[in-house]
Amino acid sequence: MNHLERIDLGFNQLSGPFPTALTKLKNVSSIDLENNRLSGPLPPQIGDLSGNMAGLRISGNNFSGPFPFEIRVLGGLSYEYNALEIHDPAVQTYIDNHNPSWNYQKPSQTLPPDDLRIKAVSPGNVALEWEAIYFTEYPGGYEVFYGETSGGDFQKVGTVPDKSVTTYQVTGLNPEKDHYFQVRSYTDPHEFNQNRVVSGFSNQVSTKAESEIRYYVPVIRGDAKTYTGMAFSNSSMQKSHFELAAIGSGGSITHSFAESNRQELNPGAQFSGLTNEIFGFNPGASVSGWVEFSADNDSFASLFQIGTKKSLDGGLAFKRTLSKFFFTRVNGIDSTGSKQPKIYLALANPNRESATVRLRLYSGSPTAIETNQTLPPRGSLFATLQEIFGTFEPEVGFIEAFIVDGGGIVGVQVVEYSEEETMVILPARDDTSGKFGYSAQLASGLGWFTSVNLSNVGFSQRTVTIEAIRDDGSPLDSPVEITLRARRGFQSKIRDLFDFSSEFHVGSLKITADGPQVLADVIFGDPELNYAAAMPLQKRGFETAWCSHVASSETLYTGIALFNISPGKAVVSIEVFAKDGIKIGETSIELKAGHRISRLISELIPSIENLMGGSIRITSTRPIIGQQFFGDRSGNYLSSVPPVY
Repeated sequence: MNHLERIDLGFNQLSGPFPTALTKLKNVSSIDLENNRLSGPLPPQIGDLSGNMAGLRISGNNFSGPFPFEIRVLGGLSYEYNALEIHDPAVQTYIDNHNPSWNYQKPSQTLPPDDLRIKAVSPGNVALEWEAIYFTEYPGGYEVFYGETSGGDFQKVGTVPDKSVTTYQVTGLNPEKDHYFQVRSYTDPHEFNQNRVVSGFSNQVSTKAESEIRYYVPVIRGDAKTYTGMAFSNSSMQKSHFELAAIGSGGSITHSFAESNRQELNPGAQFSGLTNEIFGFNPGASVSGWVEFSADNDSFASLFQIGTKKSLDGGLAFKRTLSKFFFTRVNGIDSTGSKQPKIYLALANPNRESATVRLRLYSGSPTAIETNQTLPPRGSLFATLQEIFGTFEPEVGFIEAFIVDGGGIVGVQVVEYSEEETMVILPARDDTSGKFGYSAQLASGLGWFTSVNLSNVGFSQRTVTIEAIRDDGSPLDSPVEITLRARRGFQSKIRDLFDFSSEFHVGSLKITADGPQVLADVIFGDPELNYAAAMPLQKRGFETAWCSHVASSETLYTGIALFNISPGKAVVSIEVFAKDGIKIGETSIELKAGHRISRLISELIPSIENLMGGSIRITSTRPIIGQQFFGDRSGNYLSSVPPVY
C-alpha cells in the first residue's frame, strides 16, 4: 500500500462516517469519495493526509458540522452538496483561496438557518421566524423542534416544506411551562446528491406561551442630572391592558405601576411619562436597572429616552430576547479624533434563571479580547468597556455577544461624551441577514456631520457600496466602494467619504454589500458634539408603522424623515393621535421612487403645534423606511428612534 497514489470510491453507496483509515495512507495524492451515503463530521485526522495531496473529493454526501481546523493542509478540496459549516477564520481563508464556491453567490451547503427568533406569542401559541438559507437551488425546507428544558430532549413538532418560507406557528403549548425551540434545514435528494441532507441546528430561543406579552426596556438611569422617559402606544384595534415593573440591577422589583392591578388603553391611546413620575422614585435619587412592560397583546409601539438638560437619545423596547447579537461602536465617532467617549454596555436578563453571556471585543484586529459576564435572575449590568474588558486601544471594531448558559437577554450600548454632556444610544443587533441598509437622515456641512460605521461580523471579506442620495432621488456624489475585511470595521464622516465641500448636503444613505453579515449605523449631529443622535441602518421597509410619542411645544419639536426605497411612487398617510387615542390630525404625501422628506410634525400638520404626548401612525402604499426625531429648539439635544413595524 506504500505506493498507492489514487483512491476512487465514488458512486459506491458507501455509508457510515468518514473512513479515517484512509488518512494513514501517506503517499496518496487523490481520494474520491463523491456521491456516497457517508455522514457525520469530518474528523481532525484529515490533517494527517499529505500536504501534496492534489485533492479530496467528498461532494454529494451527508457530512455535517464545522470543517476541522486541520483541513487547511490539503492541496485541494471538493465538498459541494453537504451540510458543512465554517466556524474558524483560518478555515474561511483556506476555503476562499481553494474553492470559492462556498461564497453565498453560489451556495451548495445545507446550513442551519440564521437568526431564529420569536415573532409573536399568544396564549398557548408561539410564532417563530428565521432567515432563509442561501442554498435554494434544489427543493427542501425546515424542521422545527421543541423542548421544555434548555439543551434537553427536543422533539420535532413541524415541517416547513419550502426553503423560501421562514415562519412557523407552534400551537397547543402549556402556558405554565417554559418552551425552547430550534430549527434546522434540509435538502431533498437531487441529481447531484442521492441523500436527504440535514443541517445542524440553529440558535435556541425560548419563551412562555403565556397570556401576557412582555416588552423590555433594557436600561433606566436616574440621578440629580439624568432622567429616563418611556412611551407605549396601543396600535391594535381593541382595548388593551398593561402593567409595568421597575427591576433593579440585582433582579428585585423595586417599584411597580399597576393601580387596580392593570391599566387600560383604548385603541390608539398612549401611556407615557418619566420613570420617577411613573414609579414614584424620589427626585434626584440614584436609579439603575430595567423595566418590564407586560400586556395582553403584542401590538404596542414603544420607546424609551435617557436624557439630561444637554443630551437625549434612546431606542425601542425589545419584544424578544437575543441569544447572539452585536454592538457596533467600539470607539465612538472618530478613531483619530481628540474626543474619545466612555462607552457603556447595558444588559438585562428577563429570565427567572441566571444568564451567562460571552463578550468578544474586536478593536481594529480580527483577534478578540474575550470575557464572560453572568447576570443574576432578572438582573442587569451597566458598565464601561474598560470595566468589562480591561485596558485596550479603542479602534474601529465591534463586540460579539452570545449566550453560553441560560436564556436570551436584551441590551444597548451608550456612547457618552462627558465633557460635552452628549450621549447616543444604539441597540444590540442580531439580524445579520440581507445585503442592504438605509438611513433616512444624512446631513453634512453648515453645523452638521454624519458618521457612518460598518461592521463585518462574518468570516468572509465583503465589498460594500455606499450611496448618498438627494431628497429628489438623484445622487449627491458618485458611489463609494469599500473593501471590508472579515471581522473588521470601517468608519468615516460623510464629508471625508464623498467629495463634499463645506456646503450643506442633506439626503439619505444607502449601503449595498455583496453578502450578509454586514451591520451599519450612523451618528449625526453638530461637529462640536453639542447634540448628536444615533440610528442603526434599517434593512427592510414598512407599509404600516407607529411612532409612539409626540412632543411639540414652544421649546420642543418632533419630526419624521421618510425615504421611499421602492421602485415606484408611494402614497403615504400620516395620522396623529392624542394620548386618549382620538385622532386629531392627518395628512397625505406622495414620495416618488428614491425620494425623501424630512419635516417637523407641526409643519406637516399645523393643527398639532402644541401636543405633549400622543402617537403617529404611518401607512404607505409601498415599502418605505423612516425615523422619528426629537429635540429642543435651542439646539441643546437631539434624539432619533426608528418607528415600530
